[in-house]
Amino acid sequence: MVRLRSCLAVIFCFGLISIVNASDFPKAAFTTTTSDGNVWVLKFQNDGKFDVTQNGEDAVEGKYKVSKTQIEFVHETGPLAEPDAKTGTYQWEYKDDKLTFDKISDTAEGRSQTLTSGPWDKKEK
Repeated sequence: MVRLRSCLAVIFCFGLISIVNASDFPKAAFTTTTSDGNVWVLKFQNDGKFDVTQNGEDAVEGKYKVSKTQIEFVHETGPLAEPDAKTGTYQWEYKDDKLTFDKISDTAEGRSQTLTSGPWDKKEK
């Protein structure tokens, strides 16, 4: 009985490990509207780059790196990029065409507020 439970535990753990991995991260465009009425679009490209627009205007572009359920935003440029910002690390979850971010660590307050303001809805292709 103990051996059976051990086997089931191993199978269950391996199943969980394979459920979420970096390849599951959706490389698509997402949109959200913040409480101040600004419409943001965040687009993840296949080459590890992203870009952000605010109300249709270029705001930020940079690189991202995904590992399991965490994402890092790095090397940002653009009119709304915070020049002294370090890498921002977030926990991500994608469910029902909605992408959410929970801050792990980030010195860029604007980025953090926008990313965690609510769910990001996947845009139609």
